[in-house]
Formats: sequence, structure tokens, C-alpha cells
Amino acid sequence: MMQTEFDRLVEMVKTGRLTRRQLLAVAGLGGAAAVLAACSSAISSIAPSVAPTSVPTVAPTAVPSIDACSLPTASALKGTVGDSLAIYNWAQYLNPDDKTLFGTLYGVTNVSEDNYPSNEDLLAKLQAGGVGQYDIACPTGYMVEILIKEGLVEPLDLSKIPNYQYIDAAFKKMPFDSGDTPHYAAKDWGTTGFGYRSKFITTAPKSWADFWSLATGAASGKVSVLDSSPEVIGAALKKNGFSYNSVVPSELAIALADLIALKPHLAAITSSYKDQVEAGDFWMSLGWNGDFAVITGTKGSEDAVYVVPTEGTEAWVDTWVIPKGAPHLAAAHAFIDFILQPSVQAKETDYTYYASPVSAATGCIDPKISTDASIYPAPEVIAKLEAAKDLGDGSKARDAVWTKFKTA
Repeated sequence: MMQTEFDRLVEMVKTGRLTRRQLLAVAGLGGAAAVLAACSSAISSIAPSVAPTSVPTVAPTAVPSIDACSLPTASALKGTVGDSLAIYNWAQYLNPDDKTLFGTLYGVTNVSEDNYPSNEDLLAKLQAGGVGQYDIACPTGYMVEILIKEGLVEPLDLSKIPNYQYIDAAFKKMPFDSGDTPHYAAKDWGTTGFGYRSKFITTAPKSWADFWSLATGAASGKVSVLDSSPEVIGAALKKNGFSYNSVVPSELAIALADLIALKPHLAAITSSYKDQVEAGDFWMSLGWNGDFAVITGTKGSEDAVYVVPTEGTEAWVDTWVIPKGAPHLAAAHAFIDFILQPSVQAKETDYTYYASPVSAATGCIDPKISTDASIYPAPEVIAKLEAAKDLGDGSKARDAVWTKFKTA
């Protein structure tokens, strides 16, 4: 960023003519941090104080200088980490080019990947015999805590992950795993909200209440929700002014009533909705900010709009972990080290459209993505975000709500 442009942004933030959301869209996370520092403001103003497990709460730490955007061309470990890596991941959540590059650099000729639709499916798989089957998995923060409690993930050997240094300090020792020996490496972060096609919905919904009103009215039969209970139940709870993580019976009863009323109007309950939104089969979908950034950037669906609802919603961090008994432990550590290189992180963000926890990658990201404001909500909305957390025994009550909703 040129000094004159930097000075202009500092002045616009100081005078209130540029919001932090607009600043992030213009400058990216790293540039915004520098501008905010010059304004004597911490980067924590970008992060929700109520969601410390989900987004950065302090300024990113400095990282060693590197040839920022050059992808690695060789690895000293080639031929030493084994020939196989088994990944368990969300669908379309790992750049296939990076997967291929990893295999080439490290001599891992068999890189396989299975997919799951929700954190709960990941947990169920590992509980039901998946231990010893996978080397890498990708749980959201709250699920990391559960997996640790159940002994289903390995501690990371940081001596084998030197690129762990590039992760911003805010994404290390997060409350769901704050011990000295981490079990996770942050993958990316974002929000759960909803998106719509303004070609079909012209009233510009802003809230969960608007989502329900449209879904049960003008957009009936053209709406989907995620096939994941925390997000769907959380949306119904936030609509009614409750905590995203509530397990209070009376509040869950109100959320269930709203979900039962919504159910007949849904076109689908699915976590794979992008194609249908792009095709116009779904006019509105509960989903994640990165997915809608992809949709908006696709020819023919540029009218798609992502909404962080005014009542508040979820902020989340997804992670890389090594499941207990990983059969290819050396390859798993090598993969995490590879994926954390800033140049590779940039390729991941270019593919997933989610913000990286490695701010050193920002300058290498496609500007069309790094300037997408949907990734960085306005401060007043961020203040209402919550992180999903381990609900303990309270999860049983929410499981019952989910079952009643799915079978209604």
C-alpha cells in the first residue's frame, strides 16, 4: 500500500467516513491492522468480544519475511513421510491443486479424501470406528473441544510443523484448546448467516425474522437450510433474542415451534446448496459467507447477497486436526506444515473464499476475494456474534429438537 493511500485511509477511519468493514474490504486484514494501529485502535475492534473462540481478538503478530507469493517447489522431506494421506473433510473445502502439490512435493502418491456434511457426522464417524482410518480432519472450534475430551485427536508435534509460526497469535491457544500442547491448527474463519438472490427477492432481508417471513411467504418452496443442527437451531434461537448456544427448555420450545412452522416451506435441508442457488432453484439459503462469495462471483448469479442477520449469528473457526491413531502420522504433520505456508494459504482462500488465520497471506490473495466485504461484517453486527461451544449434557435437548424438526 502506497504511503499516500495509507494516510488517506487513516484519516477516513479517524473521521468516521470509512467503517472497519469498508476498510477491510479495501485493505485486507493485514492492511487494515496497520491502519487501525495508526489510529490507536486494536484489531480486536474487528472481533466480537462475545465470541473469543471464533475470531481474532488481538492484532496479528509479525511473521518472518518470505518470498510471499511463491509456491513451494520442493521438500526436504520427500520420500520420508510415507506414500499415503487420508483426509476427512467438508466437501469442496480443500483446493485440489494444493492437494496435488502436496503429494508431488512430499512423494505422497495416494492422497485420498472423504467428506462429511456436519461436525456431528465427523464425531459420529470417529466414535463408530473411524479412529485409525484418517490422518487429517477439519472440525469447527467447538467440536475440537469435544474431540479432545473424548480422546479422539492427537496432540500436534510442533517440531514437525515449523510453519505453525505463521498463524496469527489470536488463533492460537483459543478457549476450546488453550493448553501448552495444541491439538489443532487454525484453517480459516467466517460467519454463518443466509444469502439470497436479489433477482427473485427484492425486499433486501436483513434479519432472521425477515428470513422466516420470506421463507414462509413469498419464497416458500425456494428456500434451504443447512443439514447441521447447531446452525439451524442457533438461527431459530437468535431470531427470538436467545443465545445461539441456549439449552433452556422454554427457549428451545420456542425455537422448535418456529422450525416446525418453517419445515413445510423448505425446498431442502442440505449443506450443499451452492449449485442450486446459482441455478435459481433456491432463492434463499441458510449458509456460510464464503459459499455466498463464491456464488456472487459466479457468472449468472452476481445478484446473490450474503446477510449477517441483525439479531446476531455464529462466528466460527475451522481447524486442521490429526485423528487419534492416524495411520500416517508423519504425512499428517507434513500436510499441516505445507498448508500453513502463506503462499499456500492464499491459494486456499482463493478456492474457499474464507478468511485465513495467516495474515501474511493477505497480499497474495486474489483482490476480488480479499476486497469482498461479506467476509468482514460491520462492527455493530460483529458485536452480536457468538461462537458455538460444547454444550455438554445440554446437547441432548438440542438433539431432540433437531430430530423433531427433521421428522416433522
